[in-house]
Amino acid sequence: MGQLKSPLVELAGLLLMIPVIYAYGLTPAMSALGLPLDATPLAVEPAMNQLHGLYWGLESLKLLTGFALLRLCYGDLVPAENT
Repeated sequence: MGQLKSPLVELAGLLLMIPVIYAYGLTPAMSALGLPLDATPLAVEPAMNQLHGLYWGLESLKLLTGFALLRLCYGDLVPAENT
């Protein structure tokens, strides 16, 4: 059985931190801005656009981190070539 590599643990920790940031940081901030549900369209506040940008940035980071984790784990599973 192999040992856990430090990058694997760090990447897994990062993947766990992203939902925590969503739940305790991003979602309350977006809810505090509150979008009105009026029939007339209003301009979106710049802060809301920044929060949406942060959301999509974190989603991209989550996707890239997941692929990096899979790649590192897959590299450990590939058997060595016979010589």
